[in-house]
Amino acid sequence: MNYNMGYMETFAIGDIVVLKSGGPTMTVKSKSFVDPTNMNQNTFVCTWFDTNSFSRETHDAVFPELTLKIAVAK
Repeated sequence: MNYNMGYMETFAIGDIVVLKSGGPTMTVKSKSFVDPTNMNQNTFVCTWFDTNSFSRETHDAVFPELTLKIAVAK
């Protein structure tokens, strides 16, 4: 694990995560820049498949680290 500004990073590229509030499983694509509104919080770019779409489109979004958790294997 890396240390950034005294904060321990919990996710690595390729980790499978989910929002703590629920939703689809996502893959951590990269670490984003530190959120300028909260300098103590890391953010991560995650990607996921839209399983409701016929073409199975992929989506990317940036999420604060504290909103994510490692997905439990099914």
